[in-house]
Formats: sequence, C-alpha cells, structure tokens
Amino acid sequence: MILDRNKYYKEYYHKNKKRVLSYIKKYQTSEKGSKKMKEYQRKYSLIPKNIERAYKNNKLWNQKNKEKRVKISKRWRENNPEKYYAHKLMNKKGIKIPKNEKCNKCKINLAKIRHHPDYSKPLKVKFLCKKCHFKEMKKYKAHYY
Repeated sequence: MILDRNKYYKEYYHKNKKRVLSYIKKYQTSEKGSKKMKEYQRKYSLIPKNIERAYKNNKLWNQKNKEKRVKISKRWRENNPEKYYAHKLMNKKGIKIPKNEKCNKCKINLAKIRHHPDYSKPLKVKFLCKKCHFKEMKKYKAHYY
C-alpha cells in the first residue's frame, strides 16, 4: 500500500512539477511556512553528519567558483571593515584555539569557533562550540549559516 502511494506521489510530481513547486514556494514564503523552514534548517544544520556534508559542498563550490568567491569576499571586507580587521589581527597574532579547549559558555563541548563579543576589542575573544556560538549570534540577531 505504501509503495503504491509513493509511486503515485512521484508520478503526480513529475506530471505537475510546476504546480507542485509553485505551491511549495508559496508555503515557504508564507509566515507559517518560513517559521517552520527556519526551525527545520536550524535543527538540520546542527547534526554532525550534515555539518560535514555542508563543509564538503562549500569546499567544492569554492573550488569551482573561485572568481565568485573572490568577489563575495571582497564585498564582505568592504561592508564589514571592523570585522575584517579583527579577523586579520587574530590570524596575524597567531591566536588559535588551544587543543582540547572546552567551550567558554557550556564547558562541555570542545571549542571550535573564536567569537568576538566586541569588534572594537579585536584581541578579546571567546572560544565557543558551534551550538553556543549559534545561540550567541542569535542574541545579536545576526545572520548565521
């Protein structure tokens, strides 16, 4: 019974692809749909397997689209000079996350990200895990992933 239903939906999708995609787009852009999509994407992006997959896909995209990547990076540097300076200074000073360093916030997971709470003090950073960094960025309503 289930196989027949799946087969039916696949056939229906292929016959009415434009109609189905327009319905999906309308739902995703509606208030209810966009909330559900954001919630799903947050949960999905925190799963380790998906983090690895996203990392690999980003790496492949960057290799294939070097010119676009350069333009995007240049635009980001122009729009965020304070952030760019802080990141550049951190790399120049060689401030790295110590090996086996625990997250400054939860003290459970290993720290993976250097977080600048205040870009006017570029050398003052917190070492955070991915989940805590996500929560920290959410406080500032910053776009994250």
